[in-house]
Amino acid sequence: MCSRDAGRDALLLALRDPTPALRAEARDAFAALDPASGAALLAAALNDPAAPAVERQRAVAALAKGTAPAAATALDARGEEPAAGEVAAD
Repeated sequence: MCSRDAGRDALLLALRDPTPALRAEARDAFAALDPASGAALLAAALNDPAAPAVERQRAVAALAKGTAPAAATALDARGEEPAAGEVAAD
């Protein structure tokens, strides 16, 4: 197994950890490793109403720095929610 595959496997394992900060860190690292797949993971966390605030906040920060087109799309979709009154309170 090459080290890139081992790193990806470790990140996938971290995404299943019960610790929100570790899951958020794993998404950030995944986005650095694979921007397109990472953007999808970050968007999923951002759009998950059950996700802890720390995960959603970290997703916004990472998507803002993202280079994949999906990162901008995910942020644009969420940016329209405040005007429509659709943002859930924590």
